[in-house]
Amino acid sequence: MDTYPYQHAEGSLLYQEETYHFRFKGVRAATIALYNVPGEQYYFACTIEPSHQHWVYLPEALRSFTSAGHNQLAEAGVTWPRALFETKEQALQTAIEIIEQLLTRYQSSW
Repeated sequence: MDTYPYQHAEGSLLYQEETYHFRFKGVRAATIALYNVPGEQYYFACTIEPSHQHWVYLPEALRSFTSAGHNQLAEAGVTWPRALFETKEQALQTAIEIIEQLLTRYQSSW
């Protein structure tokens, strides 16, 4: 954290969180939490909403993941290049692509 601009006690940290909601084919599908530590990069955490109609077969273990969760989603064939992103837009675009890949793969009906 060489670029962190604030004085702080050991273990203390100020960070920003933004919450986004994502719809897949018109259906509320996921919540994306975007995090940024001042002077550092962005990362995200996603939670896919349960659906008893559209993505019934999505395994429970894949419903929540972070941008650092490469191993968690690799078995589902979902990969991405990095855990941290230079811009908010890069992080959000990656989150959207991952969610769409998962929901497309596990969609049960439309």
